[in-house]
Amino acid sequence: MRPFQALPGDRLIFVSDGVYGAVSGAGEVYGERALARAIQAAGLLPAAAVPRAVLQDLTAYRADADAQADADAEGEAQTHARTEADDDALVLCLDWFGRGSAAVS
Repeated sequence: MRPFQALPGDRLIFVSDGVYGAVSGAGEVYGERALARAIQAAGLLPAAAVPRAVLQDLTAYRADADAQADADAEGEAQTHARTEADDDALVLCLDWFGRGSAAVS
C-alpha cells in the first residue's frame, strides 16, 4: 500500500479490475483509456451518480463491441448485448471534504 494525501475538494474513484479489465465478446479490453474517458465524462455529476455512469458506459461498450463482432461474423447487423460481467465490476466514488466535515453530496 502506498500512502497518499487527499485534500478537501479531491474526488477519489476506486475501481476493481473487473471494470478496466472487462472484455467484450470480440475479445477487446475496456482498458484504462476508456475508463478515464468515462470518469471524465462523469466529472460534473455528484459522487453518488458516478459509479452508475461509469458502469453504464462499460455496459454500452460491451454491447457495441459484441454487436460489431456479431455483424462481422454474420455479415449482417445483429444486437447481442452481453450485460453480465465476467468478473466483479465495482466502482466507488468519494468526494473528500476534509476531516471532521459534515458535508454530504
